[in-house]
Amino acid sequence: MKLEHTIKDGVFARKKLYAFFNDENKLIIKASGADKKKLTFNDILNISQGQDVETYRKIFRTSWNKLNVSIELVKIQLKGQNKS
Repeated sequence: MKLEHTIKDGVFARKKLYAFFNDENKLIIKASGADKKKLTFNDILNISQGQDVETYRKIFRTSWNKLNVSIELVKIQLKGQNKS
């Protein structure tokens, strides 16, 4: 097994939603269901602290009448983690 990253600082809000800085100070963001290019480290931090964050997701719209496929950005809201 190969070591992929050495983490200096990170926020792991939930499964498949996290951000961290590696030992080269490169920001790595993983966000299932959202466009990770539209999220920041602080967005993930805010979600882990219970705040909601608005971002975007790419979707494909199909028009069978016009035989057309278009890519659209749709605004979504990522819910903050509940404090238990």
